Amino acid sequence: MPQVYVDSDQISLGDLVSPQDVQPSLLNELQKILIAQTPRNGEMSKFSNFAISEILRYHFKNQANRFNIFIPSEIKVLRKNNKITSKEITEKIVEWVKPTCEPCQIEVSSLQIQNAGEIGPKLTWKLSTTQSIPRGIFNLGVDLYRDENFIKKVFVQGVVKIYQNVPVAMRVLPIGTRIQREDFSIQKQDVTFSRELAPQEKELLGSETSQYVLTNQPLWRSSLKRRLALTRGAPVSVQLGDAGWMIRFTGVAQDNGYVGDVAKILNPATKKIITGLIIDENTVEVQ
Repeated sequence: MPQVYVDSDQISLGDLVSPQDVQPSLLNELQKILIAQTPRNGEMSKFSNFAISEILRYHFKNQANRFNIFIPSEIKVLRKNNKITSKEITEKIVEWVKPTCEPCQIEVSSLQIQNAGEIGPKLTWKLSTTQSIPRGIFNLGVDLYRDENFIKKVFVQGVVKIYQNVPVAMRVLPIGTRIQREDFSIQKQDVTFSRELAPQEKELLGSETSQYVLTNQPLWRSSLKRRLALTRGAPVSVQLGDAGWMIRFTGVAQDNGYVGDVAKILNPATKKIITGLIIDENTVEVQ
């Protein structure tokens, strides 16, 4: 058949044929031949006549005279009970939002799907990503298709919250405070509506605050006065290593740079330029 609906977790060859045209014994054999996972709600699997022919040849070697078979150029398979589920919507939203905040933790809650998610057995759906990436309370459109032709739009409401591990001040930090390790801790914070960037620990250490920071207030990059840690032409300590070993040598800085920047360093012994991360004043780590 050119289009079928399957309600089990796996598609068998028996699902693809017209039962009235097949002898019961042969239909029983075809139902035992599994060919793929059943698509999720709202999605579609497609099989070419070549793919089906190859499967039949494999399972019925030297038995071509048992039956005649007619295969459409393409067979479409959908899940029989077609419904947009909260789990699938959540997965799509997380997949959409995550690249904008990585590394982060995304929580989707209070989902409500129009018509309880029922969309009819002949329709497929896609989350419309032409709209703004959701943050906080959202109302998103879901596009419905029949045979890849747009039919209509339904809507999904809910709440998205984004959490990130960020440095938080452990005490009041006046302007110009040189930050030490005991001055902050890394904590999970709700950054759903924040447009700030969290610095890495290497950027924080030894930097100075550019504004007054209260206890338990996040330390953002905008809170810091960047410290010039490397000057072009100056000697620089270069370290390269792993958990069990470490190599150190002195190179020559080819750039000016701040803690957290990537800089070029000349190795005097080999006359080659290498790159590394500035981790402290006149110190670069090659990763």
